[in-house]
Amino acid sequence: MFKTDRLKLQEWWDISVEYHPTNSGIILINIPGAGGSVSGYKNKYVNLGNYFQDKKICSFVRIPNDRPSEYELTARTIINYCLEKSIDICNTAKPEIWLMGFS
Repeated sequence: MFKTDRLKLQEWWDISVEYHPTNSGIILINIPGAGGSVSGYKNKYVNLGNYFQDKKICSFVRIPNDRPSEYELTARTIINYCLEKSIDICNTAKPEIWLMGFS
């Protein structure tokens, strides 16, 4: 089961954040390829997040990539978001952060 939030990247731009919480102490952030949705084609990112959560491997954080030209801002902002919300996401104040992306 995942949780949903909104993340403001600019005054005029916000994105959805969906995460699959665990008590693992590890947060895996997925940033999809250009134009990629938060759920992925045929829910592939939802399914992957459910798998990681069920196996207690890591907490999985998903975002869309609707502005690939703003990748650096997006990456920095989602990492900061995960650090600020880490207790809710993975049950520790000092999580291990992993990044992954698909293109």
